Amino acid sequence: MSSHDKKIVIEKSKLLIVEGNHEKEFFEAMLSYLKLTDIQIIPAGGKTLILRDLPVLAKSAGFGIVTSIAVVRDADDNPNRAFQSVCEALKKSELLVPDRPYEFVPDKVKVAVAILPNPDEKGSLEDLLLKASVNDPLIIPTNEFIDNAVSTLYTGSPRPGPAPHKQGKAKIHAFLATFDEPDRDLGKAAKNKVWDFSHSAFSTIQSLITQL
Repeated sequence: MSSHDKKIVIEKSKLLIVEGNHEKEFFEAMLSYLKLTDIQIIPAGGKTLILRDLPVLAKSAGFGIVTSIAVVRDADDNPNRAFQSVCEALKKSELLVPDRPYEFVPDKVKVAVAILPNPDEKGSLEDLLLKASVNDPLIIPTNEFIDNAVSTLYTGSPRPGPAPHKQGKAKIHAFLATFDEPDRDLGKAAKNKVWDFSHSAFSTIQSLITQL
């Protein structure tokens, strides 16, 4: 969708707009788990490009076949501001705007917005992945290996640790580094079944996707 990428060709009537390619691979794995084949995932090239590029997509030649859209964005340090940013992009695209996250606006093109990890919490997709990994032996409360690895950045590191809303990202990178392929990103990890998509942490986002 970004001008730096090749032109997006709309091939399916249901669109899932995500931030980037790692997220695209992650949600491809989730769609495979859900056995959904009628949804096209489009990476925006970054959250800051959704505002610019969604209106371009909405005016593209193939948009006439689209019946539903869900836009997925990280909450970062302000979930309400993240939601309003997507709503602004929807307005510029001349699409209806939902009153709140995870609710579809019914229209010729029905629209919904997902804020991760949830509409009332700072953070990102990675924080949702942490919730789904609580039973891993390196994360369980009796071990907290990953939590301890990141917390040392705030006590003994020569440089400051990540901002509070980015700690989930740091923990997921540390978590993935413990596997046999330590350089996997979260998308490739999802396709290698690192996360159990039947975990209840995924139920809200999966419910939205199945309603597309």
